[in-house]
Amino acid sequence: MTKNVLLKMTIAICNILRGFLVFSFLGLTVVFIYLQIDKSYFDKGTFNFETNSGGYSLIYKWKDKSVEDYSQIYKLNKIKMTSLYRMYLKLTGILVVLFLCVKEFSKVIKSVKQVETFGLGNVKSFRRLGVFILIYAFLTSYYYIGFEQGGISKLSIPFVPLFLVLLSFVMAEIFKEGVLLKQENDLTI
Repeated sequence: MTKNVLLKMTIAICNILRGFLVFSFLGLTVVFIYLQIDKSYFDKGTFNFETNSGGYSLIYKWKDKSVEDYSQIYKLNKIKMTSLYRMYLKLTGILVVLFLCVKEFSKVIKSVKQVETFGLGNVKSFRRLGVFILIYAFLTSYYYIGFEQGGISKLSIPFVPLFLVLLSFVMAEIFKEGVLLKQENDLTI
């Protein structure tokens, strides 16, 4: 299977994704540093909290009574420093976890390409992948952002990542059975 075009394309896409995640981290860091130097550049930047990742969400917004419009509160230049640091660390954690997920998936694809499909390495990779996706689900399930005159918090249960965690652990067990069958087959010969 070393000449399989689909596997080569998948490995190439994984490498591109890893590069994209590294550049995303660098871009996030540049914005984080620039926000501390000059917040006035982001006067027009506002937040959109209406995203849904295929799960159940509770959103709670609050503001000072002196402010009439929510859109005047949720601007990037009015975010509190503690919230900025918390968001940066959280987004960095998400990018690291996604990078590790792509890395583990790439390991599985490379082992399939080398016709070492049923090995303990793939079992460990699928288990690690499940743990990484669970960490991702945890990191994306809650956020709190404090602004100068208000704040917002969101709690959600992301169904898609939780389903992928379950699928990853099931795949690990399937590959574990494949390893046992391969070992029995090797002993028979």
